[in-house]
Amino acid sequence: MKCVRLVTFLLVSSLILHGCSDEQPTPEVTVNGGEVLIANQGNFGWGEGTLSAYNPASKEIQNDVFKSKNNEALGNVFQSITKIDNRYFMVMNNSGKVVVTDTNFVKTGEITGLISPRYIYEVAEGKAYLTDIYADVISVVDLNTLTVTSTITTNGWSERGVVVDGLFWFAAPETDKVFRIDISRDKMYDSIQVTYAPIDLVIDQNETVWVACQGDETKDVKPIISRIDKTLTSVQDVAVQINGTPSKLVFHPQNNSVLYLGDGVWEIEDLGFTQSQLLPQSDEVFFTMGVDPRNGDVYVADVVDYVSRSRITRLDGQGALLDEFSAGIIAGDFFFP
Repeated sequence: MKCVRLVTFLLVSSLILHGCSDEQPTPEVTVNGGEVLIANQGNFGWGEGTLSAYNPASKEIQNDVFKSKNNEALGNVFQSITKIDNRYFMVMNNSGKVVVTDTNFVKTGEITGLISPRYIYEVAEGKAYLTDIYADVISVVDLNTLTVTSTITTNGWSERGVVVDGLFWFAAPETDKVFRIDISRDKMYDSIQVTYAPIDLVIDQNETVWVACQGDETKDVKPIISRIDKTLTSVQDVAVQINGTPSKLVFHPQNNSVLYLGDGVWEIEDLGFTQSQLLPQSDEVFFTMGVDPRNGDVYVADVVDYVSRSRITRLDGQGALLDEFSAGIIAGDFFFP
């Protein structure tokens, strides 16, 4: 509450001090295709989600990219962004829609009528799956018409996923399972037992699936990161001493390792049996991270007090600081070209 009052005071003061000055024009947005994109959620219920574009070569950040291009707001809670067939799909969780743009971020369409979408995945040519936190379904999307053609019933919240050999694996945080869907039939295929509250999963270069499970403190179930062979011949807990509660999991292709976000940023090496801290956490509020597959740079978002602009830290693969810059409010997802 004190932070909200402080921000309000500063905003009012700024208006008083600068109210008589000429309004500055919005700077022209320029993109060349190599920018790292950042989905800023905005405050739930009342804030606007915004898109930022960061150029790693020049270290320049452009904020409010979508609004500058389209003269309209994206919506509330910008959950995630992905690229499919030279179009960007921007998932707006609280607004119940997906905004679609061309590669210059000019809006070309929307997917509407959704409950609380989270992440969109291309699973076959012209077809995508869209996970959801409250709808208890995964929506099947026709990418040509931008319409939901059918739904697949889930056991509550469906979160992040991966595609492996014709099956869509997804985390179900309200269960102790990872579920798999047969993409050819849009039907549930099976489930895999893990620890309670799987929140994220990634696939490595060997098509091994890694799962971050948050556990349940009230039931004395500790968080764990598991590794699952795609043939299900091996389901192994590889990181049982988790530092904090894992909220994000990424694969680092250059280091052949897995990073997780918990109490700081941690790297799991040697097939899961060695951990080291890449970035410590003290007063920061780390919310998400990503790895640029082009060079292995690691991006970590500190959302500060959830009402100020997020601070982004960029590291190389060994943890050396490369840059720090500000994005929008509650930076929640990174997209790398």
